[in-house]
Amino acid sequence: QDIKLYMDLFAGKLKRNPTTVEMYDMAQSNSEHSRHWFFGGKMVIDGEEKPTTLFKLVKKPYEVSKPNNSVIAFHDNSSALRGATFPKPIKVLIPDKTSAGCAPGAMTEQERQYHI
Repeated sequence: QDIKLYMDLFAGKLKRNPTTVEMYDMAQSNSEHSRHWFFGGKMVIDGEEKPTTLFKLVKKPYEVSKPNNSVIAFHDNSSALRGATFPKPIKVLIPDKTSAGCAPGAMTEQERQYHI
């Protein structure tokens, strides 16, 4: 339905192609993460209303498996998993704090845990 609406609007009514900004806006407006209202609505299957929503079903494994490996989950359209520290943390080069701004400077090796 959405594609037909956009085709009717741009090809039929406005008689032009959408701009890049309009295309981006349409993509964002119709992305899966922007449709949480859909997943939070009541669920009716074969005429029978279910006691939960699709979103609650998706979140249930996270809720019942605490503690878990999530740093952030289902918050402001984002999630992150705790980074692994086995068999050992990741070694990275970090700019030395004595370096000013964007000037070249010394680097130090540190062990870090990154979340994804």
